[in-house]
Amino acid sequence: MGVERKKPHVVHIITRLDLGGAQKVCLLLVEGIKKEGGGVSLISGTQGELAGIASKFDSVYLLESFRHKISLRNILLEFKAFFQIILLLRALKQKHKNIVVHTHTPKAGIIGRVAAFFAGVRKIVHTVHGLSFNSYQPWFLRFAIKTVEWFVSLITTHFICVSKLDYEVCKKLYPRFVKKSSIIRPAVDWKLFFKPAKKAGKIQIEGINYGEAAGVYEEKTKNQIVIGCISCFKPLKNLIDLFESFREVEFKLRGKIDIFLQVAGDGKLRSLYEEWIRKNNLKEKITLLGWQHDVANLMNNWDIFAMTSLKEGLPCGVVEARFAKLPVISYDVGGIAEIIQHGKNGLLIKPHDVSSFTKSLTLLVEDKNFRQRLSNYSDEISDYQNEVMCKKHINLYSEL
Repeated sequence: MGVERKKPHVVHIITRLDLGGAQKVCLLLVEGIKKEGGGVSLISGTQGELAGIASKFDSVYLLESFRHKISLRNILLEFKAFFQIILLLRALKQKHKNIVVHTHTPKAGIIGRVAAFFAGVRKIVHTVHGLSFNSYQPWFLRFAIKTVEWFVSLITTHFICVSKLDYEVCKKLYPRFVKKSSIIRPAVDWKLFFKPAKKAGKIQIEGINYGEAAGVYEEKTKNQIVIGCISCFKPLKNLIDLFESFREVEFKLRGKIDIFLQVAGDGKLRSLYEEWIRKNNLKEKITLLGWQHDVANLMNNWDIFAMTSLKEGLPCGVVEARFAKLPVISYDVGGIAEIIQHGKNGLLIKPHDVSSFTKSLTLLVEDKNFRQRLSNYSDEISDYQNEVMCKKHINLYSEL
């Protein structure tokens, strides 16, 4: 009989704990490892809506100095965070002889991996939740990011990509990438969203009054269609394209079908979006909900999931939408095409093609049978279940 390997103690490092996909994946891994009896720690900044939830776990270190935004004005904080992480990792390394550091998101990926190296950790994993460089950045910034990532790749024991598209890009950039990488899908707490089939008819909803404020019961009739989106309010999330498309569809179908758009999310562009909604007289039609913890309940009342993002890895919102049996309409970016099959469970549109997006959204809203067919498509998405994702990670940690 072979000797059973001792489970490693895994230290996850992420910059902040907002309601993004990488953060949800990170916390699901922390929870999953604990359930399997493994040792796990978490190092993060104090920012984000999920920081309070994370603090319920043992061995969680929330550092005030560990900020999301890179800033020359806060260069002393950057160094402070770096050295604090080194000291924490050294202490954890003394306590747990077999240690794996697993970093998430670009900034935490750089600082966390370099800190792990200087702390003497030799098993360093990084998840590429989405590429840190893109064609929308100035060339010099893109070059600088690629250069730094190349050097840090040399001390990375193993890479995890959430999409095949990112995997194909990375294998051309980083030395020996194919030999030390794998694809593990970004999972969600799928049981919260799972529906065998989407049933037609009236839905009793709570907390959403379509025209005005939240907090009352409302009955959605068959002539009402709710389009939903989950997004932070950043330029590359490109919500203006979605707003403009919605405006055209709403105007065309006015008097026939009553449509609404709900966006779960928030960010620095909120005031700009609110001004756009006001100027276009759509305050009764478009609702900016802020960050929502109970996304599953929201999706229960949505008929369509829509995205016009210009850059993605493989967004958890799309995965959640398909477990909830929502037809998805999205720009074809990142790894979205790896879960959405055009004309089968959703519609994929070329980025910035607002005209085609509007035509497709109109079709989805108008044609109930088409919408229902896309909803009830039998996806093969078991790899996106949190139990499956956690098991694959635990096996990987043990094999390093």
